[in-house]
Amino acid sequence: GRTRLLAVVDGEEPDSVPRFPDESDQDFVPRAGPSSSELLDDIARFKARENAAAAEVKDKGFDLAMTVINGLGVILTCNFVIIVALFGWFLVGAVGQLGFHSTGIIESFRGAWDPFILPLLTTHMALTFLSKGIEKVSGKEGDGSISGNWKV
Repeated sequence: GRTRLLAVVDGEEPDSVPRFPDESDQDFVPRAGPSSSELLDDIARFKARENAAAAEVKDKGFDLAMTVINGLGVILTCNFVIIVALFGWFLVGAVGQLGFHSTGIIESFRGAWDPFILPLLTTHMALTFLSKGIEKVSGKEGDGSISGNWKV
């Protein structure tokens, strides 16, 4: 039978009812998917592309600049998570001081500022600039969106 999608307005069926096509329709053309050989050709093409990319990486060998940049990226990511948590600590302390007249949390934040937070922020900024400098000097910029066309 036919599967129909009925749009009923005021109890009456409209003249042209949208419906899903099926084999009993005159205009029905079954959609054929890719054949088995086409699928196998696609798989072979994808594997060849993957193998070529792996061979290209293997041919380049060990790249010290990219290893350092990737290591700095991991450190900067961990640093950023800590900085976001510290910002949360600050916000809780500020709300506590301004909203509840409790200064304990903000005072503990201020106490950690010189020995912990300020050096963490300084290290984060220094490593960010170092990473960008290594990318510039080695020519290994990731997306090249801010190249600046430096000549070193």
